[in-house]
Amino acid sequence: MKTLKNFALLILTLFIFSCASESANDLVGIGNHNYENKNYDQAIETYKKALEIDPNSALAFYGLGIAFAAKEEFDKAVENYQKSIEINPKLYQNYYGLGTSYFEKSKLGEAEKNYQKSIELNPKHESSYFSLGKLYEKKGELEKASEVYENAIGIAPKNYNILVSYGELALRLKDNEKAISVFSTLLEENSEEPILLYKLGNAYHSKGEFGKAVEFYEKTLGFDPDFKNAYFALGNIFESQGKKEEAILNFEKYLQLNPQQTEAQVVRTKIHKLKGN
Repeated sequence: MKTLKNFALLILTLFIFSCASESANDLVGIGNHNYENKNYDQAIETYKKALEIDPNSALAFYGLGIAFAAKEEFDKAVENYQKSIEINPKLYQNYYGLGTSYFEKSKLGEAEKNYQKSIELNPKHESSYFSLGKLYEKKGELEKASEVYENAIGIAPKNYNILVSYGELALRLKDNEKAISVFSTLLEENSEEPILLYKLGNAYHSKGEFGKAVEFYEKTLGFDPDFKNAYFALGNIFESQGKKEEAILNFEKYLQLNPQQTEAQVVRTKIHKLKGN
C-alpha cells in the first residue's frame, strides 16, 4: 500500500510539474507575441512571470534577452542570454543574440566569438554569417568578410542582404567583375530596384566602362527620378568626358534635390568652372 501511495505521489508530482512547465511555456508564447508586436515592456513582464513558474526556462531567459536588446539595454540582454546558455548551451540563438549585443557595445572580440559559436551550432543560420561579415568589415578585415559572405552564399544563394553586402565589399576591394556579377544576379529578380541599378552603375564606373555606367545610372533615374546620387555620378562622368552641358544639367538636378548637404558646395564649384565663370 505504501508503495502504491508513493507511486501515486510521484505521478501527482510529475503531473504538477508538467502543468507548471506547460503554463510557463504558454507565458513564453504570450511574451513572444508581445515581442513580435513590439510591446517590449509587456514581453519582459510576461517572460518574468514564466520564470516565476519555471526558473529553469531557457526560452524565457532568451526572451528577456531579445526584449532587452530591442530596448537597447544591452547589458541586461547579455545577462539573460548568458543565463539561458547556462540552462541550455545548445540554443544557438543565444550566441547570436550575445554577438549582436556585444557588437552594439563595441566589444568586437566577444561578438566574433559568439557569432562563430552560433554558426558552429547551426551552420545554416544566415543572420550569423551576415553579422559576422559586417563585424569583419568594421574591423577592416575585408578579406575575412568576403570569405564569410562567400560561405553564406553557399548555403543561402538568394539571401538579399548577404548578396548586397558581398557586392558592396567587392567594390571596396576593387573587384569590379565580382561586383558586376553579384548585382547583375540580384537584378534578375529585382529588375526595377533603383539601388541595385545604381550599384551596378558604380561597378561599371569603377571598371572604367562609362557607357555601361551611364546606362545603369539612367535606368536608376527611370525608376526613381529623385535618386540624387545618380545625378551626381552622371555629372562626374560627363564632366570627365568634356560634355559640359550634360554635366551641368545633372549637377543642377543634384542640387535641386540636395541643396544643403556638404557636397552641394563642391557641386556648385564644378558648375561654376564648367560654365567658365
